[in-house]
Amino acid sequence: MTYILFYTIYSLNIFNALKKRKNELLLLFLIIILSVLMGGNTNNPDYYTYEIYYYNYGNVVSPDIGFRVLNGIFNKLGASYEIFRLIISVFSLYLINVSIKKYSSNPVFVYLLYTIYPFMLDVVQIRNFLMTSIVIFAMTYLIERNYKNSLKFILLVVLASSIHISALVYLPIVFILQLNKNLLFKLFLFEAIIAGIFIGLNKNILEALTSSIFQYLANYDSRFAIYSTINTRYGYLLYWGMQLYSFVMMSWSKNIVSANRMVTDNIKKVVDLVYTINAYMLLFLPFYVFEITYYRYARNILILNYVVNSITCYSINNTYKKVIYVFFVILLVLIHFYFDLYNPHSANIIDPLFKYNWILTMN
Repeated sequence: MTYILFYTIYSLNIFNALKKRKNELLLLFLIIILSVLMGGNTNNPDYYTYEIYYYNYGNVVSPDIGFRVLNGIFNKLGASYEIFRLIISVFSLYLINVSIKKYSSNPVFVYLLYTIYPFMLDVVQIRNFLMTSIVIFAMTYLIERNYKNSLKFILLVVLASSIHISALVYLPIVFILQLNKNLLFKLFLFEAIIAGIFIGLNKNILEALTSSIFQYLANYDSRFAIYSTINTRYGYLLYWGMQLYSFVMMSWSKNIVSANRMVTDNIKKVVDLVYTINAYMLLFLPFYVFEITYYRYARNILILNYVVNSITCYSINNTYKKVIYVFFVILLVLIHFYFDLYNPHSANIIDPLFKYNWILTMN
């Protein structure tokens, strides 16, 4: 029954995306079913870990103080873990929705891509998703860059880091944007990316350069010690390929939108922002050699890429060129879906998502 409901609503929204006048009610139904699937899920690889954390928050030592405080507040209010998870899911999707509507005039297109990937992973990694939703919302303040907006961005990212420390990875973006107009800085960034790829291909050099840094960081968060040992062989090359594919798509999108005189300056700023973020994300390619987990940094901003994809799609006037562009967008999403979700996690993420849901099984 859940499968039928989900695929019916999803299919209707595919047709909705093709219409010139979008049906807001159909999109609302899709957002509601995503909220129910995420908030009501009771069986995934991280579910019991977070449930134990919720009921024992006072005994857990963690640098993510904001998430611990949230657990404590809802726990003291007498909310069950299921209710806590539902509220977090709805709030996070609300922030994502507000952000998408600020960026794009065609949110249906964005949600269709996001539902395929990485929505189902966000269902599992609920704390990471809450952090991501705050960071994505914070990035709306970087479209019109000024001191006040930059400060808002910094404060929101710091807040997000109290939920998940990895949010600090996105903090330098505000400074990179200030320097991005400088030709020397662009050259430095390009050379840093090339150097990072070279270092990543040489594991001995990579370990020698990063071991002392990780050891120092481990004094503040023991998780750095876990992620500082090389645990991949050649699997990281697949994720390098997916991220480089994403960057090429953003470059292509930027060229298309920049050449269209009908596109407003504000929309072009959005595309430039997302392009710059993707360029910055390339600096983390060497870390994939240690753990594929580091790909999460790039995965978290994919919803921004989908926004740019939606903008670009509606900036292309030639039908044939539009079909070609959409084909490569969908191909990238399906590659992500198959290699990072379906192939490794079909049994423990996808199937339980539709089978175990306390909201859909209420009597």
